[in-house]
Amino acid sequence: GFAPLPAGPDGKMVSLGGGDVAYINAKATPDQIEAGFAYRLFIQFDEGEVKAKFEATKTDPTAVIGFPGYPAYVGAFQAKFAALTKQYANLPVDNYKLFNNRNIGIGVQIPIFNQLQREQEMVYRSAALDGALAKVDDARREIGAKLTAAFASLEAARERIDVTRSALDAARANARVQIERYRLGTISIFELGQVQQALDTAEESAVVARFDYLRTKADIEALIGRAL
Repeated sequence: GFAPLPAGPDGKMVSLGGGDVAYINAKATPDQIEAGFAYRLFIQFDEGEVKAKFEATKTDPTAVIGFPGYPAYVGAFQAKFAALTKQYANLPVDNYKLFNNRNIGIGVQIPIFNQLQREQEMVYRSAALDGALAKVDDARREIGAKLTAAFASLEAARERIDVTRSALDAARANARVQIERYRLGTISIFELGQVQQALDTAEESAVVARFDYLRTKADIEALIGRAL
């Protein structure tokens, strides 16, 4: 049958003779429209999809393949489609071969099952680009999080340096006082040893704090690719 379609922007109206109608949301983006169009072409004209539809009818006792009708296409596509129809036909298509071979002159040319290479390639490239951009965003967020943590560690290391430096200065001053007391005989060698051990611990803490600071700084420089 025939059905009228809405008038286009130029005011012209056309009719649809048979077939199906596929719609794309008017709010769709250009990429979504292109992907939807490519998908519609794929399921309609891809050889694998056509074969899959024919195969599915083998388990449907009500399915009819090979009924007589005017060819909707011309050229290689129509020839291939007719061959597949005959292969899966469950009707005696040879009985009306002459009728099926008539041409009503519809000037439609569709490349034969080319897997919709151009449309598919555009969709695949768009998907690949989206994936690459997503990976870049993930990497940027990951680096940002690492930098935030590293700068926090750097600040903490700087504060530890200040603390250990103050502690070291105090330990050195105390050691000088205790050495003088030892010379005067007011403290024992054991007490002087404890003072020296405290000084050694303070010096070790200062070295560790400085090392932590330099290591954290090197990590940040590796992340940003330049010296601080």
